[in-house]
Amino acid sequence: MAVTAPSTITAAPTAPDPNDRATFSSRAYALVSWLATFVSQVNSVASNVFSNASEAYAAGLSAAASAAAASASAGAALHNPATNYA
Repeated sequence: MAVTAPSTITAAPTAPDPNDRATFSSRAYALVSWLATFVSQVNSVASNVFSNASEAYAAGLSAAASAAAASASAGAALHNPATNYA
């Protein structure tokens, strides 16, 4: 079971400033365009997080079963090399 690193999320472009008429339109367009990519990237990261959490949960169940088996055998007699177990 391997942990998968999440993909990166692209940084947001400079936000549009309504007081800067010269750049407002181009920055607004860039921001709206980025949102589509952002949603896709967040969905990918969410899927990755869920997958890693599922793997961790399965590993925890396996560890609990191993601990129960070890606990059950803890009361077994110790091995004595002088004893013939045949």
